[in-house]
Amino acid sequence: MAYSKWALLTLFALVSAFLFGTVATRGDAARSGSFGGNGGAGGISGVISTTLTIDENRKLTGDVECLQTDNGPCIKFGRPGIKLDLNGFTMTGPANESPRENCVTAAAFPSQPADGIQSTFGEVEIEGPGVVQRMRRHGIALLGTPSEPVEEAVVRKLVSHQNCFSGIFMGSVNHSLVEEVVSARNSANSEARPCGGVCVTNSDDNRVRRSEVAGNGTTAPGTTIPGPIPNDFGIGLVGSSSRNIIEENGIGGNISGLALFPIGASTPAANLIRNNVIVGNPPIEVSADNPTTNPVGADIRDFSAHGSNTFEDNLCITYTGDANPPPCPNLTEYAGHRNNDAAVTPAPPVVVPPVVVPPVVVPQEQPVAPAVPATPQAAPASPPAAVAATAAAKAMVAVPSVKGMTLSMARSALAKRGCRVGRVSTAYSRVKKGVTVRQSPAAGRRVVAGTRVSVVVSRGMRRSR
Repeated sequence: MAYSKWALLTLFALVSAFLFGTVATRGDAARSGSFGGNGGAGGISGVISTTLTIDENRKLTGDVECLQTDNGPCIKFGRPGIKLDLNGFTMTGPANESPRENCVTAAAFPSQPADGIQSTFGEVEIEGPGVVQRMRRHGIALLGTPSEPVEEAVVRKLVSHQNCFSGIFMGSVNHSLVEEVVSARNSANSEARPCGGVCVTNSDDNRVRRSEVAGNGTTAPGTTIPGPIPNDFGIGLVGSSSRNIIEENGIGGNISGLALFPIGASTPAANLIRNNVIVGNPPIEVSADNPTTNPVGADIRDFSAHGSNTFEDNLCITYTGDANPPPCPNLTEYAGHRNNDAAVTPAPPVVVPPVVVPPVVVPQEQPVAPAVPATPQAAPASPPAAVAATAAAKAMVAVPSVKGMTLSMARSALAKRGCRVGRVSTAYSRVKKGVTVRQSPAAGRRVVAGTRVSVVVSRGMRRSR
């Protein structure tokens, strides 16, 4: 897994959290009296006692204390198309200093949206480095509806820690990205609700990648899956969530690592789970303390329909579900499983064929003992692995950029480079309708010839609510 510079800050903060219970803050702004919530142009710092709604790009200029006396979110997006930059600072709520203290109750959950950061609009960005911790409900909540889903939101490079329900919650969210986050020790008070580090509920075509998710969930039994069993997780695909990609994440020490849970008749389908390390779920202490619940959880806990989701190249040990063959255990698959580039089979050792010594020819008049010819040897065949490696190397191509092209232009450009158009989806965007706004794999990536490239085509601007 590739780490960028932000990881130094986020991992330091995470270590502090496990040692001291609360992530260390940057500066003493909130304690020195520099309150008021609007430090500098677009700046936010100090105490926020009631919901602060932002309608332009803003950033933190100091640590923030979220009192949330109105039981609403600490910071809320007021329109689409804007960004909140945590700028290396910390947002701290009033809950969970001791587990479950001052959390929203299960009964009050719908009426008290006391999240750290919340958006009901699309095309928003929440970016770190920074920390969102100890919020009374979710750390970060992206909340759409079936008729008005949140589209094209981005959450990246931040820590969501010790929040009462989910670290990052996505409800009716489509075509969005969660990337390079750390989500740890959340869901202390989720009770029967399925919550965890990253919760993807009734949401489609999203991507959760290159993140670290650890220590989330409790053993409280749920009601949305068969039987009263624990239903918290590191990363969860819940309800009708479909066509999401969960890739290159580290998931350990949660009640369950990756969970696929239905809600009623709605079940996760057509999701791709690949190149993740999912081990150590749940911790052994949790299993030992709950002997009547067997298993308490698993690395992958799958209650989706048989064959409805795809698991590729994950490292995991325990699995509960109906997949056949099951995706775990597969420890033998570990070597090189997180390499994004196409694996090339190493060439076998060079084998030097025996030298065939020809008979010695001498003139007739000089009698000598005839030489014994060596046993003839067949010429060695080319090793199959070497042939395969050579063929694979020759078949690699670079993915062209198709952003800004119409779909027909993108098809042509990909065909010229030996690729094909894969899944085509649409999303609201400020880019002109009908123009490609995203692609996967990214431009410049070397792939095997014939690889399908998924594209997202603009639907044009969406009207603000």
